[in-house]
Amino acid sequence: MPSNNERTRYIVFEILSENTFEASNIFHAVWNSSLQLFGDIGTSELSMAFLSNLYNKEKKMGILKCNNESVEKVRLIIANIKTIEEHPIVIKTVGLTGTINSAKNKFLKTKS
Repeated sequence: MPSNNERTRYIVFEILSENTFEASNIFHAVWNSSLQLFGDIGTSELSMAFLSNLYNKEKKMGILKCNNESVEKVRLIIANIKTIEEHPIVIKTVGLTGTINSAKNKFLKTKS
């Protein structure tokens, strides 16, 4: 019998910039980009979440969670972000995993 649970994916990203940013600024940039591209309903269908507790300000790396059918849309959302707090940035996708532990261990180099 099939499960009703969505299959989750974790997108690990890195911010290329001379500046560092707070997790809340990253969240707002991602959310605004998503609303701009897909609107309220489209954004809600992505099941997207920014895992602010795993954001590494020094390494400028973080993790976005989404359902497996939304991965390409979420990649588009982060590629669409060109500035944060009026500072130019580029956000690069570093990796994609199916578990949070793989995302942390492979890409953020932390142990759970």
